[in-house]
Amino acid sequence: MIPDGSAGICTDRVASTADSSEPVTLIGAVWRRFNSPVPASEERPAVRIVTGESFGGGITVHAVPVTAEGGPAPWYMFGGTFIFSSDSRFREAAGHYGALPLHDRQE
Repeated sequence: MIPDGSAGICTDRVASTADSSEPVTLIGAVWRRFNSPVPASEERPAVRIVTGESFGGGITVHAVPVTAEGGPAPWYMFGGTFIFSSDSRFREAAGHYGALPLHDRQE
């Protein structure tokens, strides 16, 4: 397995095969309205959805690992992993239907 630089945050334990996946737990303000069926843990790290403005004035939507409250906020970048669920609650939380890039890589 080739290390992907995610610094042990979310996806560095995923094997480098196309059918591999590692679950994460989506948390956040929108998701709190629903009862999450699975709590975050070391095996299912917590991620949250982040929106921002792109350089062209558009809106960007991606997920980032949740850091300890009061701790330093690291800078994450996209490392090639996407998160997705067919659950309609994910679509509502993400604001659209489809996969979200997971920004969990640090260099």
